[in-house]
Amino acid sequence: MAVMLHEDESPRRPELPKYVRIAGTIWLALLIAVVMGALLTPHMGRIIDFVMLRTSHRQWTAIRLQPDAVYFDHSMPIRTVQSYYSALYRVSASDMEALTDGALREQMRHRMQDREAAKNVAVYRSFARVTEEADSRAVVEEKFHLFWSQGLRFVLHDVAEGWRVVEVTSLP
Repeated sequence: MAVMLHEDESPRRPELPKYVRIAGTIWLALLIAVVMGALLTPHMGRIIDFVMLRTSHRQWTAIRLQPDAVYFDHSMPIRTVQSYYSALYRVSASDMEALTDGALREQMRHRMQDREAAKNVAVYRSFARVTEEADSRAVVEEKFHLFWSQGLRFVLHDVAEGWRVVEVTSLP
């Protein structure tokens, strides 16, 4: 007597145990996470800065300057700080004269005389915010990273030609 199999009764492949399927799923998820992490790692700083600026650090303004591009605007305190860095990176003594006042102008005059033009300077990135602003005085804090406690404090005075930096100190 021969046993006949119907199509429904074809021999079935044995099923994998449940723990093997679970381990395979976890392994696949970890593999995907590692690949995504490797792809996003070079951009993680910019992603974190973007997220933080949109949430808890809204009062900070991102400063990004190219060393070879001229930026000169002293109509607002933060723009004056940006112009200060642009002139410093390009070693522009005439721009530095127009952006500084008082004892700082004299210090910058000596510093600019001794310096050569910067070569191979990277893009300048930092964050700044105005902490005090009165009719003719403003204080701008600048940090190179939002989570650093260190940074610089710029004191600016408003004169007829625009804002001038009169003092630069380290943040406590």
